[in-house]
Amino acid sequence: MVRKVLRYVVFSVPCMVIAMLLMSTPSEARVVSVQLSAPTTAFGGYSWPGVGTYDKITGVAYAEVNPNDPRNAIIVDIANSQVQPGAGQPGKTPTGKVAYLLNFYILKPHDLSKVDPTLNGYGKAMYEPPNRGNKTWAALGRIVTGPGGANDPASIVDMTVLKNSFLMPRGYTLIWSGWEPLVPLANLGTNLTASVALPLAKNADGSVITGPAYEYTGGSGGPSLSLSYPAFNTADKTTAKLTHRVHMDDPA
Repeated sequence: MVRKVLRYVVFSVPCMVIAMLLMSTPSEARVVSVQLSAPTTAFGGYSWPGVGTYDKITGVAYAEVNPNDPRNAIIVDIANSQVQPGAGQPGKTPTGKVAYLLNFYILKPHDLSKVDPTLNGYGKAMYEPPNRGNKTWAALGRIVTGPGGANDPASIVDMTVLKNSFLMPRGYTLIWSGWEPLVPLANLGTNLTASVALPLAKNADGSVITGPAYEYTGGSGGPSLSLSYPAFNTADKTTAKLTHRVHMDDPA
């Protein structure tokens, strides 16, 4: 069984929530530009006492990282990223940085200046990096998921659910952003992801990069397993290995 770790961060924010996406120093990864959607009314216009209604804001951020920074060496094949096909696209830029795109989803009180300052969520935000594009905040937010539910929380209109929720009645701003290239980038309403280094990274001579990939399955997975990444040479299975362990930390 693979343990699923819930990751939430609560921090204070200024009135301009989007500023969090732009904070950086010149030597670090940075967001270069942001494309925002027009705010729309969330939760069917439900209004909480001392907080008011909420707005939903989605968008895409264009960001860059330095492939020569030792802290980025953990990113597989980042140095082999191919030149981006055009400005504002993922890939290696003319300045040698590696660009990527990520989407984000923000729920904020419509008028932050009117939020009751005595509320626990006043001036604060909850930020969650989603799990495989999915928001996992339902238990923390004390909401009952329905159609759209936890993944598109702005679509929740059940007044009982909204009244008894945990974060919105306290005035928190809620923020999610993509970081895994697993779901469509345009799907801002539900899934969150990042688009990275396209076309695929290649060796300096232009050849395809190959290497070992690891797949895990547990329980009664059946007699076969679909691979997350296609095998490079499906004809030669002599280098494939199958191992077994009772517990995740046991030797294979």
